[in-house]
Amino acid sequence: MVNSTVIIENFTYNLKFQNGFWQAKEEDKLSYPSDGNAICFDIESESFWFRNRNRIILEAVKKYSVEGPIFDVGGGNGFVADYLCKNSFDTILVEPGIDGCINGKKRGLKYVINAFADREHFYANRMPNIGIFDVLEHIEDPDKFMNTLSNFLIKDGRLFVTVPAFQSLWSAEDVHAGHYRRYRIRELERMLADNGFEILFSTYFFSFLFIPVFILRAIPSKIGVYKQNIQRSKKQHSSNAITSKLLDNLTNIELWKIGRGKSIKYGSSLLIVAKKR
Repeated sequence: MVNSTVIIENFTYNLKFQNGFWQAKEEDKLSYPSDGNAICFDIESESFWFRNRNRIILEAVKKYSVEGPIFDVGGGNGFVADYLCKNSFDTILVEPGIDGCINGKKRGLKYVINAFADREHFYANRMPNIGIFDVLEHIEDPDKFMNTLSNFLIKDGRLFVTVPAFQSLWSAEDVHAGHYRRYRIRELERMLADNGFEILFSTYFFSFLFIPVFILRAIPSKIGVYKQNIQRSKKQHSSNAITSKLLDNLTNIELWKIGRGKSIKYGSSLLIVAKKR
């Protein structure tokens, strides 16, 4: 575990400490619902999807991270950051939405930065590990964003990425969430390579959700009969004890494969780990 006395100022500048976290003086439009963090905060703790995505992320971090803190860029309410911290990985939440930062502090996170990661607040070549977990799909110019993250990382620093997979699964849920696109592994690997990264591992995950998402979301959205709403989202993320146990067991199979460096051929999400060349 990295020494807990890690200091934000080693990595940032032009930030002001107030309200319990570090803040930049800037405002800009987010490609994210204005109530997105509030909705997620209500859902995350009870959601099999968020819970098992955390388990997938942790497996990758344990296997591929280098010494030093992890910067959870665009980390929302700090659900991932909190989980990584509880599993002995010092994690710094970087979130442009003020509500997400407040919720991160409620979760007990020690290091929270309220700022856009693509602005002049972070020193180049300083960060050892960066995670962008379901963030890239919200970025209008992902190529430019990847280049920015590459500049922040030290040589051989690690980048962990999760995104929704396959444009064929596009639905009204993506529209409401402010997504610009869903991804395939090859196109994301190509983008990373073009911006100075070497791919260490890539895989799809949540293979057991591919068909349900396609049938219950994508097809109804294509024919105009699917309408996204908060109650539907909450219902889809919740599960009873039996279903929850089944989904956890299905994730265990994927965790076993990922822990051994084996890729999964399809899924509703994908994971890529890369290092800066």
